[in-house]
Amino acid sequence: MIQHDLGKNYGFLLKEMYQFALEDLLHKKTEFEMTDNTLVVVVKINTSTTE
Repeated sequence: MIQHDLGKNYGFLLKEMYQFALEDLLHKKTEFEMTDNTLVVVVKINTSTTE
């Protein structure tokens, strides 16, 4: 969760930057929830182990 208090446009910019970086680095689909002052990033990580 990122609280920036800089408005909707800045939140959208942060979303796009984080989405590009996280999906490129982790090769995982990311989900975002935005308000005017916060950005919540959700990355699902597979925690099951196989032997």
